[in-house]
Amino acid sequence: MKIVVACGGTSPEREVSLNSGAAVAAALKDGGHDVIMDDVKSPRSFVEKWDSFGADGVFIALHGDWGENGIFQTCLDAFGIKYTGSGPEACMLGMNKTLSKLLFSLSGVPVPYGCILEKGISCGGRESEMLSRFGRLIVKPNSGGSTVGVTQAATMEELENGVKESFSAYEFEDKTLVEQYIPGREITVPVWEKENGEVIALPAIDIRPKCGFYDYKNKYTSGCTEYICPAQFSPELTEKIGRFAVAAHKAWDAVHTAG
Repeated sequence: MKIVVACGGTSPEREVSLNSGAAVAAALKDGGHDVIMDDVKSPRSFVEKWDSFGADGVFIALHGDWGENGIFQTCLDAFGIKYTGSGPEACMLGMNKTLSKLLFSLSGVPVPYGCILEKGISCGGRESEMLSRFGRLIVKPNSGGSTVGVTQAATMEELENGVKESFSAYEFEDKTLVEQYIPGREITVPVWEKENGEVIALPAIDIRPKCGFYDYKNKYTSGCTEYICPAQFSPELTEKIGRFAVAAHKAWDAVHTAG
């Protein structure tokens, strides 16, 4: 096949996307495919030059902003361009942490206690009450990924600085999520939806930063984090983790189906 690897973009995650794109392109070439890497500046510029590629489809390696929140996918759908990954609805839901938490909660998936701060609008002191109650909080942009703009706060000064950093991380961001800090091991669980509609959880991956928490540096600096798959949990906990991962997937899928 002839495949265009869409990467780059204009978000704060641009460098990560370029690295992802290069890795994907190398793997596709090793698989015998004809590959074009394209540093995408906007959805419009990409679809305008699509015919010039003469390609079969797009491997999306964009991170953050319009490359990951459904806008790029909507444009590709409008022009009948085939691409990898989720459709517009799932991308939009997945990049909105507040909406995702609501859907997860309604589906029985445990979520951390938290509140939303809007630019220029106070949360009514709830964030300071949360700090007193939990002792440590997590502050993160409502949208975006790669742990950009994510901080921990154990004091009011750290909380205020974290909120400022969260808002400044993404130019378009107008909401910040403040949540209780939950100590524990970090894992990620892929899920697979079969052709017959059955959804299964694949083996969990145990993510172990060698220092601090799983922030931007630990995610993208070689050697800073150890990844163990399958994660070493008891059979009972493994089953429970997989069940929640499948429930989270189905929560998004239910909204898409209802729409």
